[in-house]
Amino acid sequence: TGDYSGPSVTDTQLLGVLCALMTGRAVTPPHSTRRGALRDLARAHRVDRLAARAIRTRGEDLDAWFGDSGDAPGTERASAVLDAVRGRELQRVVDTLASIDGVAPIVFKGAALAYSHYRDPWLRPRIDTDILVSPSFARSALTALESLGYERMISTSGTLVMSQASLSRTDDFGVEHTLDVHWRIANWHVIAVVLSHDEIAGRAVPLPALGPRARAAADSDALLIACLHRAAHHWDSNELLWIYDIHLIAERLSYTDWRAF
Repeated sequence: TGDYSGPSVTDTQLLGVLCALMTGRAVTPPHSTRRGALRDLARAHRVDRLAARAIRTRGEDLDAWFGDSGDAPGTERASAVLDAVRGRELQRVVDTLASIDGVAPIVFKGAALAYSHYRDPWLRPRIDTDILVSPSFARSALTALESLGYERMISTSGTLVMSQASLSRTDDFGVEHTLDVHWRIANWHVIAVVLSHDEIAGRAVPLPALGPRARAAADSDALLIACLHRAAHHWDSNELLWIYDIHLIAERLSYTDWRAF
């Protein structure tokens, strides 16, 4: 699955074990000879934190599922602390962008879901934070971020090719913060025109975990974006993390949300 050449029957079975574990269905630990493979598969699909949380929620020992889990509690604490540092920085970024008339920032994709749909944001690993801004005020947004110490990464400047810019900065703790500022939801034009910033902003909802000015895409828009992102950028990848994002959004949709979707 994903970057694999193709799953074997055993891999398919282990994927089924992970899915059942993450969604709270009845499932038993794999044979002792397959526990390491289950752990490695969970890491490859970036759902090892979710699976570990599910195992502990069941009141079971992590080693019974993953074999030698090493210093898993210490790793999880480190992930939670790092996420808290990044969350404080993200709130500063959102507050700055929201204070500029016309920018109307919307946190979307993985970062937004981490704070709106996951029990704890550190359970949803992510490399960067995606923020959608008004196309007419994209330059203002980038200038404001540069004033906060962010540097723009090298990429093509062609506006017909790229509809986003990546920026990063390293804070006093040595933690790197990476942002993807979008003025369209995707680079592919056929995908980008499906939903505009104005449409998403008009239905956006509060994201209180990132402060009083933070907003995220409404669930019906978030589901469409998650599906389009998986198709447009990841060639219909079967990575469980992206599929689990879709699962979490979908299970919370009301009848009205489904109609809107």
